[in-house]
Amino acid sequence: MDQTLVERRSHILSKWLDAVLSRYPEQTRGALARPADALANPMGAIIVEGLGAVLDCVSGAPSTTVEEPLDRLMRLWALDGPEVSHALGFLEALKGLLCAELSGVPGEGLAVAEARIDELAARAAERFAAARRALVEIRTREQEHGRATLLERLQRERQDRRKQPCQR
Repeated sequence: MDQTLVERRSHILSKWLDAVLSRYPEQTRGALARPADALANPMGAIIVEGLGAVLDCVSGAPSTTVEEPLDRLMRLWALDGPEVSHALGFLEALKGLLCAELSGVPGEGLAVAEARIDELAARAAERFAAARRALVEIRTREQEHGRATLLERLQRERQDRRKQPCQR
């Protein structure tokens, strides 16, 4: 099974990328599908690199190789919205794709791949939750900073008005 995934990696990755990008509007999808490099298209690069690392992990590569790309994917999708199901949908898409692509392959390989995907889903959910918490903290700090700045500005204006002589 692992060898079959390695042999079909490019084909599976291409179909999986199409499935993942289908949740974006058409114009965005076209831009994300062309990740020339991380500077020109950081979101596309994160998605392509992350999907490749996840597929390699499911194929039997050491799970440590997926940690950073998975973290970047979850941080990216945490920005998309608060629903963990939306963020983890890419793993369900992979399961469906593997079932369709590898249904005729003998052995326990598909069950092993699904178990690896489930393990990755648990890790991804934890990372997504951490990313959402970090976003809430950042937004809270920004709001507090904004209030403090506004209060300082109001106090300066009040002091400036007190310094000016009354005009009648």
